[in-house]
Amino acid sequence: MLGADWRAMENSWRDRVQAASADYDQARFRCQQIEQDSLHGKDGHANLLATRQIEDSARERYRLALEIFTNLVLRSRMPPPE
Repeated sequence: MLGADWRAMENSWRDRVQAASADYDQARFRCQQIEQDSLHGKDGHANLLATRQIEDSARERYRLALEIFTNLVLRSRMPPPE
């Protein structure tokens, strides 16, 4: 399976890594905004905790997508079934 199907799968996972990276960047940025608001006295403690959970989840999705993509490209390992 090292032909067109394999390249299509690589491209699909590359797209997933890019999307997960963008989601993580957005979550990090939002978390930084909430932190700044809470430093300036705005009530944001609960929002900060919720935003950090979202950031953690986005980071984990990015890590997993990157791991699967790396294994696919560098080690020729098939991704797990979805």
